[in-house]
Parts: sequence; structure tokens; C-alpha cells
Amino acid sequence: MGLIGLAASAHAQQYSVTLLQAAGFDETDTYGLSGSTQVGEGKGAATGGNPHAVIWSGTSASAVDLHPAGYTSSTIYAASGNLQAGYGFGPSTGNANHALLWSGTAASVVDLHPAGLIGSYTYGILGTAVIGYGYAGVTGSANHALLWTGGTAASALDLHPAGWTSSVGWGISSTSQVGYGASGATQNRNHALLWHGTSTVVDLNSAGLIQSEAYAASSDTQVGSGSGSATGNNKHALLWRGTAASAVDLNPAGFTESDARATSETMQVGYAISASTNVSHAMAWSGSAASNIDLHSYLAGLPVSMISSQANSVDSNGNIVGHGIDAQGNEYGLLWTFASAAVPEPGSPGLLALGIGLILVIKIKEK
Repeated sequence: MGLIGLAASAHAQQYSVTLLQAAGFDETDTYGLSGSTQVGEGKGAATGGNPHAVIWSGTSASAVDLHPAGYTSSTIYAASGNLQAGYGFGPSTGNANHALLWSGTAASVVDLHPAGLIGSYTYGILGTAVIGYGYAGVTGSANHALLWTGGTAASALDLHPAGWTSSVGWGISSTSQVGYGASGATQNRNHALLWHGTSTVVDLNSAGLIQSEAYAASSDTQVGSGSGSATGNNKHALLWRGTAASAVDLNPAGFTESDARATSETMQVGYAISASTNVSHAMAWSGSAASNIDLHSYLAGLPVSMISSQANSVDSNGNIVGHGIDAQGNEYGLLWTFASAAVPEPGSPGLLALGIGLILVIKIKEK
């Protein structure tokens, strides 16, 4: 192995994992994070088996139930600063799902549901801008991607592109929004879509794909998944940079299917299904299939044995949230905290020792 290859291998990425369970909840899931907080849902006997919106500050003991009065269920999917976005259902909404916005407490909840719709959801937030979708009523019963720009129901903008049958908004960055839509031209199959506000929409479905969906955006990148002849008709995680032609297949070797659910400036996260075990492993990438990190391998030291896992969101520091599933099918919220392993200077004794160690490992494996 040459020096350049050896140095690259030394840039190991290490994670410590925290179980984000909470008293009173039998199951939890974490969908988003912002700064020192993580968001998602929890459910158990105390909640009547219904999900309650939950926010954490890095530990199980820090969990705060944000479930608002008058609702049967609630979920938070994303956070930005001191704001959290999701949706809820119950008597207060006429027993239909309504897009919701919180600012750290159950009492702070704001109903973002626009007039004229039956149901609405939010999945992404940046500052006070929120992305999601609504359906029925003024949309003619179809899903329409929606962008809220001011933290109120009245601030909702309809992103639904002309000529499309349905559309869903899912992720948001400082310059764009992503999701997916279907039309007669797509044979009513979903195509990943990229918006720049209400002005333009770009179909990200690339050659060789019959369907695709985008879930997150950051700066000039978008992530999601697609399937077709180009992927062996299996779902593969995809990375785009603003055009269909820019699509990069992130599916790792040894895995049959994958999906990218979130992106930061340099990382993408989601899951991949192992070809040998047929179970889902939380996965991280840095722009290519070969860059994959199997995050499931960091779960061995937890007090609960996880048979599968998924990553749902990543921040600019490389911290990741998602969930693991035990043999009984119970879900547990997880936080992977990132720390770069120390890298010896080229030519240093540490690097030499690392090289010798790698050679010994190689020799052992050859026997």
C-alpha cells in the first residue's frame, strides 16, 4: 500500500451512540436534529399507544413531551434553531392531520393548516420556512407541495407544478426545496423534484430510472432514491447536484437496496439493505458509493441488541439521528455523535505503526 492510500485510510470516522429512549415511552424514533437538540416521537402505555412529539437534548433523561392538548397523536420530523415542524391529529383538527409548528413546548404549538384543505403535513424546516404538502379541498383531492414562509397558516404557498397530477414537498435548503411528483407524462410514477421557490421546478429523474423521490437538500446537493434499469430495478440511494444528469448512485457494494434520507454540506445518510442478511443498516456517505460507513456497526455496545437500523438526519458537524429495531420489532431512537480519529502526520512513528498494523491484519486475513 502506498503512502497516499495509507494516509487516506487513517482518516477513520468514529461515532459514539446514545440510546434516546424516555421514561413512559416503550418505543421512540428520532427524525431530525438542530444544534444540541433532537426531535421525533415516542409512544407507549402512557400515550395510549399513540405517538407523541418529543424533543431531546442528547440523553434519554432529557426527553420532553411536546404533545399538544386536544390532539390524539403528534410527530416532529425536523428542527431548526428553536423551532420544530411536524404534524398532529385529533379532535382539535377535526380528526385530520394538520401541519404543526412548535417552539420548544407543547403550549407553543401553531396550527399551520391552510384554509380550504382537509389534511396537511410538514417534513422539513429551515429558519421559519417549512416544507410539506396538503391535500383535498382546494387542491382537487390531490397532494400539493406546500411551502410556509412565515410561521403561520396564511403564509402557505402552493408549489404544485402545472401539468402534474400530484406533488409532495419533503426537504428544504437556503435556496431550494425538494420532494416528488407524478403526472401522466411520468405514467403516474413519482419523479424527484427540485424547486427554487415558486419560480421553477426541475425533474431530477435521470435516464435509466422509472421512478425516484427526493427527501432532503443542502446547499447545491439533493438526496433521495430511485429505481429502474440503471439500478437493476432495485431502489438505490441517489445524490444530485441540481440536474437529472448529475445523479450519483450511492448504493454500496454488498447491499441490494438503499435510500438516502438526509444531507449536510459533505455527508449523506439513510440506510442500505444487506445482501447477506436482508436487513437494513443505517448508512452514511460522503458523495460516493465507495465512501459508505456502516453505522449499524457502532450499535454493538448498546444495552439493547438491534437487528436493523436507519439514519434519518445529519447536521453540519456529522452528528446523526435515526432508529434501531430489536428482535421483537420495537423501535429505539438513536444519536450517533461524530468525532474524527486522530491522524498521525505522514512519516511519523504513529503512521509507521499504523502501516505495520495494517500489513499484519492483511497477512492474518490471507492465512
